[in-house]
Amino acid sequence: MRNLPLIFLAFVIAVMVVALLRIQQAPAPIVTIIPAEPAPVSPMAGYTGRMVMPSINDIYVLENTANRDLNQIAQYIQGRAAGLHWLAAEHFKAKKKSRKKPSRLQPLSSEGDILMGIKLSLDSLGQFESQILFSNVNDEALNALVQQHISQFWRYRKSAGGRFEMWAPFVWKQDWSPFVAK
Repeated sequence: MRNLPLIFLAFVIAVMVVALLRIQQAPAPIVTIIPAEPAPVSPMAGYTGRMVMPSINDIYVLENTANRDLNQIAQYIQGRAAGLHWLAAEHFKAKKKSRKKPSRLQPLSSEGDILMGIKLSLDSLGQFESQILFSNVNDEALNALVQQHISQFWRYRKSAGGRFEMWAPFVWKQDWSPFVAK
């Protein structure tokens, strides 16, 4: 009689285990996962920031005694020009402080964009020399910064001899957002 509550408790636990084992599980829903196909990316696409990339049609070759391939040079220039996007940040910041706040109805204009024509000379060692031929802004600090950046960071592979000279336009956009598609 003393063990009757323990036997009853063991019996209740056994009945509960058997009842739980006999319950049929609901079938799991069949879910088919379709992998998303990535969007095709052209080999020339990439992060350009506020820069408008010069195309091969925009580049004017002045001299090519080194027999360099223009398509490869154009692709290289486009990649390097993307690194110039941050150079105009101080110019645009100062200009933004000095201009009036535009109304919501006024469309965005390109009057504040920077257009710079740069003559690039590439020697046989692969080093660039730059000369700014024209610019639509009178910002000597920006001009010096662009020239310093090109001479310091732009390098191309060596050639047997000769020079390569070209002229290319570089454009910085004033109104730019990294989240808005161009």
